[in-house]
Amino acid sequence: MIDHERDIAPPEILPPKTKNVPGPREEKAALWPFLWTLFWFKAITLGATYYFATRSSADISILVATHWFWMIIPVFAMAGPFIFQWRLRKVRRKRAALQASEWMLDR
Repeated sequence: MIDHERDIAPPEILPPKTKNVPGPREEKAALWPFLWTLFWFKAITLGATYYFATRSSADISILVATHWFWMIIPVFAMAGPFIFQWRLRKVRRKRAALQASEWMLDR
């Protein structure tokens, strides 16, 4: 008996093997220069807007109206490491207290 389904079925298509595919570490390393470039571009734009708006009576209101939402991003970006360190130290203090109570040490 001849198995015709086997002859008709398409071959499995596998993605080509590439050696230069960046891993997560390389992708993360490429992200930070891009974000810093965006940040500095926005800072320069802010400075240029301030410089040219100083002749106006509404210079600060122009800056606030055009840049307030861009300040949220750096706040979150800078708060992340600080929150991580705060939590890490809090957990280490709690761990030290638990170890001290377990072993009845005076700390």
